[in-house]
Amino acid sequence: MLGFLALLGRVLHIVAIVLFLGCGFGVSFIAADEQRKLLRASDLGAVLSLLTGGFVMWADGLGPTFKHQGWIHLMIGFGVVCAAANGISGARLRRGEPIGGMRTLFVVCALGAIACGVWRFSWF
Repeated sequence: MLGFLALLGRVLHIVAIVLFLGCGFGVSFIAADEQRKLLRASDLGAVLSLLTGGFVMWADGLGPTFKHQGWIHLMIGFGVVCAAANGISGARLRRGEPIGGMRTLFVVCALGAIACGVWRFSWF
């Protein structure tokens, strides 16, 4: 049963990452009045990706193994900075301020997190 839940957690984790990064990248390409809605969806994806990622590590018993892996710390750090950039972007949109710098930070950290995830599979 736990194996099925771990598989379901992995699928939900991938869906959450696609929601998080897809909506986050899409904010740069739409009108300002729709950006807040897309940022909310991206925030939901951020929360879900962190929760499901933690669940998958717990379900697979990988917590003790991953705590010594530098790439996981970098990936989680980049993910947290991406989520923070989304939150700050949403606050700036409410006040009518430009969000260009926050979007650049989001893109750089998202690419860093993706690179860390790919780095994890560099053994094959």
